[in-house]
Amino acid sequence: MKIWYREHKSFVPCASLVEALGIRVGEKRIALVGAGGKTTILFALADEFRAKGKRVLITTSTHIRRPAGFFITDRDLSGVEKALAENGAAVVGSGVPERKLSAPQEEFLAQVSQLVDFVLIEADGSRMLPAKAPAEHEPVLHGDEQLVVAVVGMPAWGKPIREVCHRPEKVMAILGKSSGDILTSEDVAMLLTHPHGGRKLVQGRFAVIMNQVNTGDDFLKAQQCAEHLQRLLQDNSRILAVGR
Repeated sequence: MKIWYREHKSFVPCASLVEALGIRVGEKRIALVGAGGKTTILFALADEFRAKGKRVLITTSTHIRRPAGFFITDRDLSGVEKALAENGAAVVGSGVPERKLSAPQEEFLAQVSQLVDFVLIEADGSRMLPAKAPAEHEPVLHGDEQLVVAVVGMPAWGKPIREVCHRPEKVMAILGKSSGDILTSEDVAMLLTHPHGGRKLVQGRFAVIMNQVNTGDDFLKAQQCAEHLQRLLQDNSRILAVGR
């Protein structure tokens, strides 16, 4: 994984997501929203924490694909304790059809959260599309997340809204465009930062990840989008580009 973060007016290479996101002591609850590979980012972040000797709980407030290689439960406290001791991570969620997990019971989540250093939460869905805008009931945030990361995938750039966006009607409303209009770097920046888009319901610190930046052309588009993002954010929110 290649990682860059925006410093002043250019992207700087970085060794880790944790460093690039500027995750601080006390930022225990971290939620990911948006589209374009946020589950991959979530598990990459979990692996980085584990490599640093931190204990991590992975969960969802909506749905998440059932991961391989992790202990998964919605009620086994002793199992979570054992998994954390042996592997540094556990997944908490309730089983549903189609190989997905849904949100666990709040009481159990609160209980096992006391055992870990970080809680990573996938807070909305995207139907495997690279961009989205949230529905009325999304994202499912509780207001105590210290960091919310909005993710978008590079395959969204230069394509019609109707082809690459989950909930295209919401995207069109935010951007003032029609379903056949092409998604530009400026559009993506607006979608990520809009209070009815990627920044909806965010109360803590905010960051943006442009994911799947795999070619030189992708990197150029990410740079163009970052310029719009800096103008729209006007704060210390982190802007990242991530690729393979």
